Amino acid sequence: MGKKVLVTIAFIWLFSLSAYVLSEDTTSGLNSTTAMIYSGINERYFSDGQRFFLYAPESVLANPEEAYILAAIHGYSGAKDDGEGIKAVENTILRWTELADEFGWVVLSPHFDEGRFSSDYQRLNFSGTGVRADIRLNELIQETERLIPGINSRKIYLFGFSGGGQFVHRYAAFHPDRIIRAVAAGAGWYLWPDELFYYPVGLNMLSYQTDPNIDDLLSANLLVLVGEDDFSDSAFRETYFIYDLSGMQGDSRRARAENWVNVLRQIAESDDIDFNIELMFAENTGHTVSPELQDIAAEYLTADSAPIALPPWDVNKDGKTDALDLNLVGQSFGENIETPVEPNPDVNGDGTVNILDLILVGRHFTRF
Repeated sequence: MGKKVLVTIAFIWLFSLSAYVLSEDTTSGLNSTTAMIYSGINERYFSDGQRFFLYAPESVLANPEEAYILAAIHGYSGAKDDGEGIKAVENTILRWTELADEFGWVVLSPHFDEGRFSSDYQRLNFSGTGVRADIRLNELIQETERLIPGINSRKIYLFGFSGGGQFVHRYAAFHPDRIIRAVAAGAGWYLWPDELFYYPVGLNMLSYQTDPNIDDLLSANLLVLVGEDDFSDSAFRETYFIYDLSGMQGDSRRARAENWVNVLRQIAESDDIDFNIELMFAENTGHTVSPELQDIAAEYLTADSAPIALPPWDVNKDGKTDALDLNLVGQSFGENIETPVEPNPDVNGDGTVNILDLILVGRHFTRF
């Protein structure tokens, strides 16, 4: 029997099996709750209508207990309540899909729209006229756990650029216990560790009834990342109300990043606190998420992680179990595999490509 006939038979067999596979939660890798989330990018809405996006690899949906959340926060242009804003949020999540596939993470990217968050999300919106952005991120993390039960949600990975970089370092100051690793990239200015200045410039919180935890922030795994050529005055704030930010923090994003990390290091040394905040510069980079900047961020975020081991039924190791994997098994049907090969159609490792390998591939299809 020719291989083309075998492949045809395999596909007919697969689709006749589909009803069985989809009815068995243990074999499909999806249960009735996670079925609300599909592999790839999902657009969802919180209870008050806020839009957010989730990117979920198939490997995570099949085994959420091994997965973590990477929250990716957009820059200020993403706050717009229009197509441009949504496109910025989508670009923010697309930036991390390959890393999510490799390490088995879900990427969460909220749309901190200007109406709901008073154009102040990067300062966490303590104004009282809208939703506090840091609290909302925690709520969206909880919502992600509801949509993907079993996912690790107590601590997260976090990345933000420009306005998102402001959000990240302030979130880390108020919620250092929620951070595994975080990257604040290209932030325009920083929460200065001085109680003489009112928030968001300094630590004087007025009547907000909440305080940042600077001691724990000093020990958090936080990377302050900026382009080595980020001297541009594009959307660069020199003052904030009565405060001279340039005089206090520096006259460029690069200078402000250096000065902020240095003053925090001095506090840590004075108070004998372990200091884990790092400062890095991306070569050939101005105020943009260049390949160099993204590579540094990715390396930092994954420093303590290992790529997920893809299962044998993902024959071509592309992070999905689909018709391409079935086709590879069908093309080698009946062959003896004495030594492992790549891609390896001998899914169960018994030395022969046969119906048992087809069954394993078919049972781990998550979509048809």
